[in-house]
This record gives sequence, structure tokens and C-alpha cells, in this order.
Amino acid sequence: MHTRITRILVLSAVVTLLTFAGAPEAIAQEAAPPPTSGSVELTNTELEDFAEAYVEVQEIGMAHQEALAAAASAEEAQALQAQASEEMAAAVQSHGVTPEEYTEVVNALNQDEELLLRFSIILEELGYSEDGR
Repeated sequence: MHTRITRILVLSAVVTLLTFAGAPEAIAQEAAPPPTSGSVELTNTELEDFAEAYVEVQEIGMAHQEALAAAASAEEAQALQAQASEEMAAAVQSHGVTPEEYTEVVNALNQDEELLLRFSIILEELGYSEDGR
């Protein structure tokens, strides 16, 4: 059950990041199936950095969601999306993770049950829950 919840959270992180990024290339890339050759090897420190970035991306997404829904125009929504995208990219990078690495780890989490379990434990240690911190 917990693994399923975490998998849903991971997928929502990607959707949030891609939605706010508004990058057609990234969306097209995400729509393509992830490569199946090999898995991502992460140290506990690297996975902790990713988890911290993930939590921050989720918080940024939640913070902008209400404002985006209340946007009066397409232009205002686009400006909010751009701002959220910049904040998310900065958050990811502030934890030593590139946006490409972030996407790679998300794909790995969706393919590797052991990695997903490690990630779930780290999220619990960070005090993260389904509905945020």
C-alpha cells in the first residue's frame, strides 16, 4: 500500500514539474517509455538529496496550484507557470540535482521496487506525507 502511494506521489511530482515547466519537449520526452537498460544506482546521500528536492517541488506545486486555478487570463496563468517552473528548477538544483537527473530518478523509482522502498523510508524520515508536510 505504502509503495503504491509513494509511486503515485512520484508520478504527481513529475506531472507537477512538467505542467509548471510548460516545456513541450519535456512533455514529449516524458510520454515516451523510459529506457529499460540498467537502473540508476544512487547512494543514500544522493537519494536523500533527491527526496529533499522532491518535497520542495511538491510544496512549490501546491503553493502555486490555487493561484493558477484563480488566474484571470491565459497570460496570467502562463506567468504563474513560468514562475513556478523557475522556482522548481531552482529548488531541484539547490539540492545538487539537475532537472535531467530528477527525471531520471523518477523513472528509476517507477521501475525499481527496492529504490522506491528506500525513497519511501527517506520521505518518512523527512516527515513528508501524502498531503504535504
